[in-house]
Amino acid sequence: MAIGGATNAEIARTLFVSVKTVEAKLSRIYRKVGVRSRRQLALKLGNSSDSDGVVDIAAG
Repeated sequence: MAIGGATNAEIARTLFVSVKTVEAKLSRIYRKVGVRSRRQLALKLGNSSDSDGVVDIAAG
């Protein structure tokens, strides 16, 4: 959802979690993948997303 353009608030509403949870999870994902921004994340993982915008991190 993040690389699809959804805001943290939109992601939080969709997943029924807080915005702080989304921020924390994205920070961990950025660190794990080795990027510093949503744009870099999209460039690095963009080809791993399926049609519903869900990214399979393991597909790496």
